[in-house]
Amino acid sequence: MKSMIAFVGVLGFVWISGCGGEQGPPVVKISGTVTLDETAVPSGQIVFRDVEGKDRDYAAPIQSGNYSLTTTPGRKKVVISWLKEEVAGKGVVGGIPGDPVSAANPALVMKEMIPETYNADSQLVIEITAGGSKVFPFELKSSKKN
Repeated sequence: MKSMIAFVGVLGFVWISGCGGEQGPPVVKISGTVTLDETAVPSGQIVFRDVEGKDRDYAAPIQSGNYSLTTTPGRKKVVISWLKEEVAGKGVVGGIPGDPVSAANPALVMKEMIPETYNADSQLVIEITAGGSKVFPFELKSSKKN
């Protein structure tokens, strides 16, 4: 009986000490600002993609030019997007959720305000280290002269 109690005690100790073991890769909390031609980007999204494609994407909303998120360390490709409704723009894709798109229910036409070199064809790459900078500002230019 004593050996059974000892076995259960050891098993319980191993189980308790094993809880909270591997918790995934280390993460780093980062933040920063996003401007376009020296003006804060009012809304949008910023995505950090592992350059080697071995880690998942980490994304955060941009609000009044600011973002904050937790990501893993490493080389990250940065993709930034800001969609804005075109003035009086109506299209044929989208519409009121749940209703079919039609002439009576046109969808809004959205325009990407960030140049392709920062989103669809992003050339932005940064290195995030556990002990390094935690603030990454992005000062974007609308001209092709980066």
